[in-house]
Amino acid sequence: MNRKEFLSDCGRMGFAGVALSLFPWLESCSEKAKQEVKGEKARIGIIGTGSRGVFHIKHLLQMSNVEVVALCDNYRPHLEDALQYYPKAKAYDDYHRLLEDANVQGVIIATPLYLHAQMTMDALRAGKHVFCEKPVAVSYELACEMASE
Repeated sequence: MNRKEFLSDCGRMGFAGVALSLFPWLESCSEKAKQEVKGEKARIGIIGTGSRGVFHIKHLLQMSNVEVVALCDNYRPHLEDALQYYPKAKAYDDYHRLLEDANVQGVIIATPLYLHAQMTMDALRAGKHVFCEKPVAVSYELACEMASE
């Protein structure tokens, strides 16, 4: 599956609702496509549960077709705060362990900028769909390397 197919699938699964509130141009889901996946839930992991991660968590709470199944942060107070929103989610302090979780279909990366590129590439290599906060990388060259994954 390429990135274009992923974005299309996210739209059908309703996950793109997070992005739609920020990027209305992503809305490309037909009523027929919505019916095809009715009742299914996208299983998401959040990497980074600070202010940006909680921003996404609050949006995801409003979506009936998304389930946050994993949360990750190496700063325990942020992780514990996020677990209040999703108490059934698995908690990780190492994103590599989250990426090994077969129950996680996709991740939202909401960490400091200098971590975006490596985490995104690791998630793609683990077969996960990725929504990464902007900017995706600290340099053009690193962004190109990410795009080649």
